[in-house]
Amino acid sequence: MAYTVELPAYGSAYIYDNRSGMYYDIFTVVHEFGHFNSVYHDDTPALYTNINMDVSEIHSQGLELLFYPYYEQMYPGMGSAMQFYAVYEMFNNILLSCAFDEVENAVYRNPDLTLEEINSLMDEVGMEYGLVSQSVNSETWVEMTHLFMQPFYMISYGTSALAALELFRLSADDRDKAVDCYMQISAYATAEPYCAVMEACGLEDIFEEGTVTKLKEDLDDIVGITHDPVSGQKENDGSQKKEQKKEQLSLPEWLEQNADNTWKDLGADLEEGFRDTSFGGYRELALAVILAIGAAAAVSTLLCIHMKKKKHRDNNDLPRY
Repeated sequence: MAYTVELPAYGSAYIYDNRSGMYYDIFTVVHEFGHFNSVYHDDTPALYTNINMDVSEIHSQGLELLFYPYYEQMYPGMGSAMQFYAVYEMFNNILLSCAFDEVENAVYRNPDLTLEEINSLMDEVGMEYGLVSQSVNSETWVEMTHLFMQPFYMISYGTSALAALELFRLSADDRDKAVDCYMQISAYATAEPYCAVMEACGLEDIFEEGTVTKLKEDLDDIVGITHDPVSGQKENDGSQKKEQKKEQLSLPEWLEQNADNTWKDLGADLEEGFRDTSFGGYRELALAVILAIGAAAAVSTLLCIHMKKKKHRDNNDLPRY
């Protein structure tokens, strides 16, 4: 469990992170630090703050993908696997958010649905999306607290993930421009409309037909998803090689074909590795990075508090803290 709480009196925030000791701990800290960064740069008075989840989750998910070049440093020897994990999870978030949103819409349009009918609907939608093993099923969906505490929050992970993936596409061509764009998004008040923020920052309108398809095609090229089942296959006479053109697969198609024999094994190996004492170095690395980021957050918070106090004393327009 991890979350970020705003501290408007100090112009800062507090990150709570219950470290699990698993490989995704660093991703969690990066995710939450994206929220922290946004709070730090948003000077909207507390009385007028409001959160647009579609924009807010760009701060977190966008930062996860901007960390893409650094995963080798964070996970020595496993950098490429974690880079794949970062992109895979972003696509997975889109599927999860759309699946849950589809069920939520059905439930709120039919308030008389019984628990058994909702469970059946969850299983049906989960099967359609291929996500039965990932919370979208009759047994585990009740553990998704967003559905009860913040209805229709889940779809925001999808809209924001698409924006985050566009930042990732931009970073492949011009990283500095992508970082500037991310910081511009972070500086906007979180109540700003999603489409208005995207337009102001020069990002594509995901609701315009063809935008998502083009994004998918570009990401296929960036991530390098190709399929080469047979290269240089010998002819029957054994003297001549038959060249076959590589078949280009889209990323979702590649994931679908390789999920069972590649990604699940990879995830299991990583989890087993982090439980194994022989991987203690990676565990310590993860802890060190978390502590370093936490220390940086603490220092920035203290500096922010100091500047806030100084501003209050200089302007005498707010009470001292």
